[in-house]
Amino acid sequence: MKYLIINADDFNLTSGVDRAILDCHDRGVVSSTTILMTFPIKKNKIKHLLNRPFLGKGIHLSITLGEPRSSSFKSSFSKMSPQKIKSIPEVKLMKEFEAQILQFQDSFGVLPTHIDTHHHLHIYSNLFNVILKLSYKYKIPHRLVPLNTSEVRRSLLKDKIPIPHYFFGDLDHKKHWTLTSLCRQISSLPKGVSEIMVHPGFVTKELTKISSFNQAREVERKALIHDRLKNLVKQENIELIHFGEMTYFTDLF
Repeated sequence: MKYLIINADDFNLTSGVDRAILDCHDRGVVSSTTILMTFPIKKNKIKHLLNRPFLGKGIHLSITLGEPRSSSFKSSFSKMSPQKIKSIPEVKLMKEFEAQILQFQDSFGVLPTHIDTHHHLHIYSNLFNVILKLSYKYKIPHRLVPLNTSEVRRSLLKDKIPIPHYFFGDLDHKKHWTLTSLCRQISSLPKGVSEIMVHPGFVTKELTKISSFNQAREVERKALIHDRLKNLVKQENIELIHFGEMTYFTDLF
């Protein structure tokens, strides 16, 4: 059987991104999103998300955008070089990321369905080590990265924390998804649980000021609600799920 998580990153980035993600869930194939807690989140946004029980709600941990939620970081986040990110002590990261998770829990009344990071920063070992500790502590799955060795996966499963077998997606906006590339990927989806990372959005002035990933979001949004894609998911007998539902399929792991 093929199970697929189509996760839309960056909820709470801009109103245009939020509207697009909700629309791609309501009318399309998005089954999960991850939420930035380093920006204030309005009550109506929380309400819109809670009114969609089949949309997975993960957390998009960030140290490069927004405001810190702990005393670990003294000022607003700004884009840091990879070298600086790699040098941040794990204790400092742990305090900040845990504060973001607890704020999520306070806002939504539940823990997130999974953990991932803005700019995919848990490809760095210091961040990955912290994400792993948080996964164990809160029993929350996290996004697959190359540091998930078979030993790590087995250890997580002992604690009943499954993670997807496969990950597909690219942070380079020049390599964004199109209807053609999404259909190609879904047609060749392997058995097991896969995640496809997407970034749908309506382009607004607000978005273009803070992200170089803008026009490509419109292309992805249109693809994710296209009938051709929805029909293909059905034809391929693919079950759309979110991270929180993986525990129902532990026999796959």
